[in-house]
Amino acid sequence: MTLAALHIRLLGGFDLIYRDAPVVGVNTARLQSLLAYLILHTGSPQSRQHVAFLLWPDSPESHAVTRRVRVKIALRMKKWKPKS
Repeated sequence: MTLAALHIRLLGGFDLIYRDAPVVGVNTARLQSLLAYLILHTGSPQSRQHVAFLLWPDSPESHAVTRRVRVKIALRMKKWKPKS
């Protein structure tokens, strides 16, 4: 069994490469920020409130958490297919 590699570039632009092909659909700043944060903090639990505050520091907590949930759902719904 061969494991597929996921490569992410965060500095100098955002690129997401899966199985040697660019991944499309992660094209908004919020999606990119959430994905990058979660990848960089893999293995350490992150509270919803903390992540929401990082992405929306000027919003009331309830609005920030709601927005974080929407972004996370959008990220889950993206088709993880390489560009052809």
